[in-house]
Amino acid sequence: MTLKHLIAFSVYSFAALAAAQILFRSNATAGQIPKLDVNHTLSNSLIADNGSNISIGGMSVAANGIITFANGQTFPLTGTGGGTGIANVVGTFKAQGQSTGIPDTTLITPTNDGLYRLSYYATTTTADNSGASFAAIIVYTDDAGDKTGTPLPGGATNCGSPLSGSGGTFIVEAKAGHPIVFHMQQNFTPVSCQYSFFMTTEQLM
Repeated sequence: MTLKHLIAFSVYSFAALAAAQILFRSNATAGQIPKLDVNHTLSNSLIADNGSNISIGGMSVAANGIITFANGQTFPLTGTGGGTGIANVVGTFKAQGQSTGIPDTTLITPTNDGLYRLSYYATTTTADNSGASFAAIIVYTDDAGDKTGTPLPGGATNCGSPLSGSGGTFIVEAKAGHPIVFHMQQNFTPVSCQYSFFMTTEQLM
């Protein structure tokens, strides 16, 4: 065996021995992607693989590529001149089986000045002939000051037949520390009328 072959064999043997020592001293468990830790042994990384999906904490990627995000995941909007990105749902509201108005309810209190989109839907579920109706009203503060008693277009429903439903979207600029508040205004007194109201608040920038 030449010196060249002897050196190559020694290097190979040393590498194989080192790899075997790392493997034998492994603390990694099945289903976890291993990593080399500071003690040069294999240990569990943050990545798990159960054969159906790969996950890191509450986020997972299925074999078909579908991504499931952890609860509470947010998507910061970045960019210059206002920002671009994915609209982030920051608040939801749902009321069903309502027969009276809804008192002032805070949707969100912004921590920074921003642009918000309200998406809403109102529908009568039980009609009567009382002539009563309900309308969504919001209160917020923008650069010009307080905006009080602003009706949401399409956010109203009445108690007459046939059963009615309507919805829409409304965009507001809201100042930090000033809540966006809504209430459902009742007009006249219903007899047996009931309605449902749904609203989602998204931060656009």
